[in-house]
Amino acid sequence: MFGNHIFRGRASVWLGIAGVLLFLWACQDGVGIKEGGNSEPTQGRESSSETIVEPEPISQELAPEDAGAEVMSEDHESSLPETEPSENSVEGDAKPQGECGELPELPSDKTWTVEVDGTTRYYRVFVPSNYDRNKATPLVLNFHGVSNDAYTQVWLSGMESKAELAGFIAVHPEGGTLPSRSWNAGNCCQPAAALGIDDVSFVRAMLDDLSKKLCIDKRRIFATGISNGGMLAYRLACEVSDRIAAIAPVAASMVFSPCKPPRAVPVMMFHGTLDSVVPYAGNPFLLYPSVSSNTDHWVEHNQCQDKKERTFDQGDAYCDAYKEGCKDDATVEVCTVLGGGHTWPGGMPVPQLGYTSLSLDATDAMWTFFQKHPMPVNPSTP
Repeated sequence: MFGNHIFRGRASVWLGIAGVLLFLWACQDGVGIKEGGNSEPTQGRESSSETIVEPEPISQELAPEDAGAEVMSEDHESSLPETEPSENSVEGDAKPQGECGELPELPSDKTWTVEVDGTTRYYRVFVPSNYDRNKATPLVLNFHGVSNDAYTQVWLSGMESKAELAGFIAVHPEGGTLPSRSWNAGNCCQPAAALGIDDVSFVRAMLDDLSKKLCIDKRRIFATGISNGGMLAYRLACEVSDRIAAIAPVAASMVFSPCKPPRAVPVMMFHGTLDSVVPYAGNPFLLYPSVSSNTDHWVEHNQCQDKKERTFDQGDAYCDAYKEGCKDDATVEVCTVLGGGHTWPGGMPVPQLGYTSLSLDATDAMWTFFQKHPMPVNPSTP
């Protein structure tokens, strides 16, 4: 379900059902692991004027035939907020000599490619209209779940709309294996994990490529994702903490071990108590650690005091933060949705995967968290 397909209608309900079945199939061969913000989340998009068009089912293909083709149709482009270019907007022939030195012309395509171990990998890039090639700009990596793709994740999370409003670059990478697109997050998910796909090298190569074409703020590169994509965000915190400043997994568990990054990493996690795919209490059969186990791991690693503070409590959602004593202010924050399913809080509802909260907007909340947690200039060693 990937590549540069163009969506033209509303998704069939079978998409969600097929996705769940593929996810459960993909996880059954996984090997278990041992269990081990100071943000102020905002309300959901219930009253928002943003409109994102839901995609219809797309075919399974290994890779797009034309890497330069647009992923999104003109109709979908018009569904995003229309903002007038600011005085800092990119001008076509300008060759800046600013904070990032001389950069090439900004590619017109949204789908970019990079070679990793002889394989072409794809990722979708959204640059906000007020982007200034002479000024370092934050970047958010947003990874899709099993059997989904980059644009589905755009639609689900509303990340590109947020990027336009807040002025950061949003990147949605594509998983690279069939029969269900997946990420090698450690012990999940299949077939990427079983095939040993090196998604960590893909992320590093992608960041190198982005830095050659865009003025990226190297202290403000963040990672998020849902389900298997959130699992990969956890792995990046473990193995790429030299480049990823903070993470915010959604409906995910940490399936990579051992996880001992050389510095404290700020973590904000979101999870529903009735998530049937990646359960809140963990899954003994698939050996997914529970939310409390994931929390304990990062609280201990970041050397935070075992004292939590309620930072958000509204409707069916609440957030607790461990922020006292943390090395380099590396807060650990856990947001819980009572009755929430395998969904993105405040995002587009997917009824087949359970209840979606409108009390908490994960996209807004994590951006607030990210803004408070850039990469330390001289990080301490835990």
